[in-house]
Amino acid sequence: MTIERVAAKFYTSECGNEHDKFIPVFHRWIQDSAVEGLPLDVADYRHVPNGPGVILIGHDADWGMDQHEGPLGLIYNQKRNLNGSDQEKLVFVLRQLIHAAKQLEAEESLAVKFDTSRLRLVFNDRLNNENSDEGFAAVSEAIEGALKEVFGGEVMIERDTTDPRWRLTIHVGLASPAAL
Repeated sequence: MTIERVAAKFYTSECGNEHDKFIPVFHRWIQDSAVEGLPLDVADYRHVPNGPGVILIGHDADWGMDQHEGPLGLIYNQKRNLNGSDQEKLVFVLRQLIHAAKQLEAEESLAVKFDTSRLRLVFNDRLNNENSDEGFAAVSEAIEGALKEVFGGEVMIERDTTDPRWRLTIHVGLASPAAL
């Protein structure tokens, strides 16, 4: 199996209730080329209960403040054009997530902090990354290697087995919170 489409999410530990403040920030990211790739537009889905929130839509990837499938957090969703080994692809995705989290935490107009002791990985390719013990086993080594390369220290990974119809979802715990 190979990893082609994957999302990584840090949950917020602090965040004001004014999620509309992310909209001008994401628009500025487009204007300033603040993120890698080709960001195209900002979509506001805050009206959708437990939905995707505010998203910066890009050609190869999306960034967003997301409440879908869990608490509010920053999600980086790589949609296409990943190169390298599976571990290298995951390292790239994790570094893009960290880069965006740093920028948001530094943003004076936002009161946001991220819980860097845990994150979630979602594999958005059911054909190549099935939600099964075998699918999990096929990506576990790459996940552990990428996490250790990016964050160092001890990591705990666990497949979400709540519903086998869901995409392959991995919950990650880091022994000590990562410094952004």
